[in-house]
Amino acid sequence: VMTIGRSLGVSSSLLQTVLGVSCYNDCTVITSYTSNNSSAMDDVDPSDTKCSTSNMTECGTGESCYTAEVSYETLGTDKSGAQNTFDIEVELQIFYCASSDEAISDSTCSAVEAGLQLGLNA
Repeated sequence: VMTIGRSLGVSSSLLQTVLGVSCYNDCTVITSYTSNNSSAMDDVDPSDTKCSTSNMTECGTGESCYTAEVSYETLGTDKSGAQNTFDIEVELQIFYCASSDEAISDSTCSAVEAGLQLGLNA
């Protein structure tokens, strides 16, 4: 368990259309992970840095494949007794099928934030 201060940035202005209708739908990859201003990508499981072919699907009629870029930063103190402070920054890409008039909803942003929080509490 840890005490954290966090900021989560998910912006529909960062959406990019990927050409074609095939998509790594519902795939999330870690593109950057730093701990106390040093790269910690060696600590990330390689399977978390790329999408699996099992995620490849064809988007529905009128949909395109999008990627949302998410930045997450935690600042806090480890409550394990050592009272170590930490600064962790994570950047993710989330791939999904959607129509061009769909924006990332607040509920989707909340779900991403909750998932990240669960990971930090593990």
